[in-house]
Amino acid sequence: SQTAQRQTPPPPLPPFTSRQRVHQLPGTPAGAPLVFLANVDGRLEPQRDCEPFTGRPPLDWFVDAARQFLQLAAASVGEEGTRARCRRAQPLLALPVVGTGNGGARTASGRMISRLLEVLYDFTAARKPTTRRRGGE
Repeated sequence: SQTAQRQTPPPPLPPFTSRQRVHQLPGTPAGAPLVFLANVDGRLEPQRDCEPFTGRPPLDWFVDAARQFLQLAAASVGEEGTRARCRRAQPLLALPVVGTGNGGARTASGRMISRLLEVLYDFTAARKPTTRRRGGE
């Protein structure tokens, strides 16, 4: 009879706070894509921090989670020595349009996309990779 290998569960995530709303999922196997979890559930925000008309957090609250993700992911990729795949100059980061599904920004999805694009443009401009031309040109 084969003995099943027991895997040690990854350590629990630290609690989400207003200052730290993004955590890297621990226990990702070497070579696998890194996974990050973010708190974008505006229902947990104190009412005093929400917009009076909608009762939901302002767009900046969602955008801030995206900024936190980008900062943490960029730092984690550097620490992990993660290599870009598929001939990319830099590792690929995937970011959903936070808050627009069933979230608090669903009625402002166009403005949310615009705000996220600003953040992404700023992020990439600050981290422009050095590109090598093919053929040594």
